[in-house]
Amino acid sequence: MGRGAENQGDHRGQCFDLGLPPDDNEPVDIRNMRRFQNYFNLRYQTYERFVRVIGCIADVFDVEARRADAAAQDATWHPFAAVQSNLAENAQSYIDAMAQRGVLNFGTAAGIQPRSYFRRYPALIWSYLPAIETSAALYADYVCRKIVGQPVVDSGDPQRNGESRTLGLLSTTDTRHGWLIKLAQEVRTLMPTPKPTRSGSRTGWRASC
Repeated sequence: MGRGAENQGDHRGQCFDLGLPPDDNEPVDIRNMRRFQNYFNLRYQTYERFVRVIGCIADVFDVEARRADAAAQDATWHPFAAVQSNLAENAQSYIDAMAQRGVLNFGTAAGIQPRSYFRRYPALIWSYLPAIETSAALYADYVCRKIVGQPVVDSGDPQRNGESRTLGLLSTTDTRHGWLIKLAQEVRTLMPTPKPTRSGSRTGWRASC
């Protein structure tokens, strides 16, 4: 057996039925999916059924092409569930199109989504990462319980250890990462309004919960 194709460029627009014997020229991503298929069927209870994986490599990544991919794959394979690479461009368009067809989805596009997004497709989209609101609540809870009101312990300047903490929240304005902007906005709604304070010769913000 050959090593297979290391560059999947020649296989764009193709789908591979991993329930069939492997092809000598399969790209590396498809070979890795075969390993996942074998692991899943060996390790999980499938009640004497075989979980068959179909690996597809997209060709065009604009919104309409991704939606067309979802429609074609659903019509051809009638999948129970879909797993989309978070790194693929316009992955969310593919996921939305699959969910609209009643296909279960594991994973969302890069970043995390608000709860309202999951409510659009109840029980059809599952993500390893929690929703934006949940992530913000976990962060705010940690800051309030573990940081606010606790003295400085490792500032890099031994003379400042033991002082009251001066806190700040850094966030991006890069619209390419809109989920980070939304996460920071949600954190600000959960944290109390900070009051300006002066600590020694430095002016900053001292939060209280």
